[in-house]
Amino acid sequence: MAPFITLAMIVAISSLISIGGVAYLLLRPIAINAASDAELRNLREAMSQLRRTVATLSGDVAASRTALDATNRATSDRFGRLIQSVERVERDQSLSATKIDRMAEEKPQVARTVAAVSSPEVTGTIQPRPATARQEIIQGWRVRRAYEGVAILEGQTGVIEVAQGQDVPNLGRIEEIKRENGGWQVLTSKGIIVSVR
Repeated sequence: MAPFITLAMIVAISSLISIGGVAYLLLRPIAINAASDAELRNLREAMSQLRRTVATLSGDVAASRTALDATNRATSDRFGRLIQSVERVERDQSLSATKIDRMAEEKPQVARTVAAVSSPEVTGTIQPRPATARQEIIQGWRVRRAYEGVAILEGQTGVIEVAQGQDVPNLGRIEEIKRENGGWQVLTSKGIIVSVR
């Protein structure tokens, strides 16, 4: 009898193990499916949040690009204006250098003319240079500066450079350029031009 009871117990335990294994195998896909649905929902939510983040970043990039383009245009405009200013200054310097060169060329010619007039070989009577006809100050003109027989005058018509012996419209002949009482004076046949301190 004992062997039958042992055999029955072994059969019962084997049956239980078999039924448990079959139940485990049958119920496992349901648990996996339930877990898969939850994971799938989480993935969908993550993808949707990722799409929103990408859309926000795309908007930020577009705004940054627009701001950068505006900044580049403004910088280009400023740079263009700066280049124009530099070119204008270079042109003005070139014109000033040309005037100075021309004056430097005229100065030896004036010196040669003066030397020829004072040369002992010249015959005839030399009239003494008349004193300035009027010693009145010419209004509307002033001496800005003077150097080496050349004066820069400023008046209603603008700034001009004059040299001794030169005829200037509305001012007459430049008789003398001299420094007196701490300022420059230009004596002309029509009056005196003084520097303003």
